[in-house]
Amino acid sequence: MLGELLHCNPHDVYDFSAPEIADRIRGLSEREMLEIVYQRAYDPCLTRIEALGTELNKTLEGKEEIVRLLLACTIAQVPMILLGPPGTAKSLLVRQFCALLGLRPQHENIELFAERVRESLTSQGTRVGSLGVGRRGLFEYLLTRFTTPEEIIGPVNIAALLRLSLFYRDPEGMLPSAEIAFLDEIFKANSAILNSLLAIINERIYYNAGRVFDVRLVNVFGASNEPPDAEELAALYDRFPIRVVSKPVDDSQVDQLLDRSVRYQYSQAMDHHPGRHDGGGPSYPARAPVACVNDFRLLFKVIHVMYGGVDLFSDRSAQAGFRFGDAFITLFRQLRWEFAISDRTPERLVRVARALALLSRRDVLTPEELCVFKYCTPDIDSAEILSDIVDEYIAAVV
Repeated sequence: MLGELLHCNPHDVYDFSAPEIADRIRGLSEREMLEIVYQRAYDPCLTRIEALGTELNKTLEGKEEIVRLLLACTIAQVPMILLGPPGTAKSLLVRQFCALLGLRPQHENIELFAERVRESLTSQGTRVGSLGVGRRGLFEYLLTRFTTPEEIIGPVNIAALLRLSLFYRDPEGMLPSAEIAFLDEIFKANSAILNSLLAIINERIYYNAGRVFDVRLVNVFGASNEPPDAEELAALYDRFPIRVVSKPVDDSQVDQLLDRSVRYQYSQAMDHHPGRHDGGGPSYPARAPVACVNDFRLLFKVIHVMYGGVDLFSDRSAQAGFRFGDAFITLFRQLRWEFAISDRTPERLVRVARALALLSRRDVLTPEELCVFKYCTPDIDSAEILSDIVDEYIAAVV
């Protein structure tokens, strides 16, 4: 059924990853989605995402919980930030995730590119814009306090400004044109790019040339050694409702950590990583993707029609046993003031809870999905306290 609706083979990751499939997924009606859920036609997508998680856990030691949350947040399209000291695999986790989706950029030869730039600048009628990176699934950037908007949301098109008096930024290859974004050291962002990030991350819209554009962004990941302490960054921090602390591995796991690290670096040295370029010759082919972004796009719609649909909180009819909506509201009321959980956060937590239930292949929401509240910590020091409170509440309602 899914193949007929989307005109593709849902079991073929290459076929299913085609750009036009994204538009067809967005166009699926509620009736069609209900039928897809009823027939479990989404299973090929879920199976691929489960395989992606398995591959990540083979590479990274002691990060199973974070991997699961990363997958759930991408299904739910809820931004997630990784907090913790340097060297705890925050960046590596996101990069490996993107590599398994086939999104890691191809590495280029810098001398050859420099020559192409010189030729473009000296040739009559050649646009420098032809050197752009084109359609890019991943946008990754290390932010500093000196980062400018041009580096994140695109440079100003000088020709449009001079000829049309139009202040237009070229988004090609930049954050507004990406499917997955990873912003390392995100809280180093300055006020010049803050407002643009807020709209893109939360509303999935991009202001350019006096117009509002939708972006095709599926999710945004951030990484930082610690939460922000500047008041002007509070709004940005609130856009990341899932805050996961990445800790050093336990002493008992050091031998596995070293084994996996050595194997990973061996594969890097042998040019098996995606897009490695050998001198001036052709680049080695990237590893075959395990899943694709369209898998997450479809499951995003799936979780909205499963697990109570729109009536999750409004249906007060008599029902025996555990009621997720009631338990969720009670826990939110208990935590919201002490842990500074904003009013925009609960709906996004519901989405992540639904995604976690889907990853567990459960047909109903259970007390276990209330664990999403563990990741609303305002700072690293409060993380364990919050986790203990949530665990006690879950145990009480089971």
